[in-house]
Amino acid sequence: EATYCIDRSRVYVTGISNGGAMAQRLGCELNDRLAAISPIVGTLPLGHNCSPKHSKKMPILNIWGTEDHIQPGDSILDTTGGTYRLSVYQVMYKYGEHNKCDVNNKKYVTIPSVADGVQEWKCVGYDECDFEGDDDKFVDVMSCSWNGTHNEDYGFAGMNIGIDVIWNFFKEKTNIPISTKSVKDNLDEYSSFF
Repeated sequence: EATYCIDRSRVYVTGISNGGAMAQRLGCELNDRLAAISPIVGTLPLGHNCSPKHSKKMPILNIWGTEDHIQPGDSILDTTGGTYRLSVYQVMYKYGEHNKCDVNNKKYVTIPSVADGVQEWKCVGYDECDFEGDDDKFVDVMSCSWNGTHNEDYGFAGMNIGIDVIWNFFKEKTNIPISTKSVKDNLDEYSSFF
């Protein structure tokens, strides 16, 4: 941060597979430093679901394939290796609760995206998250699925449609960090989690 010009209010994390699980974990541990996260075809193992620990909202966009049997988004059992993982919906519930979405009284709504309909791409989420308590409602918790597997690009005809959806989600999100610590200091502090 001392060497490069970094807009600390726009630090985002994304990752694929185990990197997606890592993005989810970073959203729990460093939500005071991150503006938004987007795990792709990856969630944490069952028993490790976490909520963001700081009193700052943590927007999340989960992307998953409906034909993924390695880290399925809509069930907890990896049928290829017998690992139990969190479903995308369990993750959405935890983050929705943290972000002050009405997770108990409201069903998911369809969230429009630039990729709608391509390879059965569709997005759902909570559309009335009110973290600040000021009646400004935002989409801060959502997931998008397509008819893909774990190991194929989430795209169509060589175009990675997921990138556009992620960027559209990220560019609306900012977070002024509470901490003045450097990224290295923060990572040293949380190194026991990695």
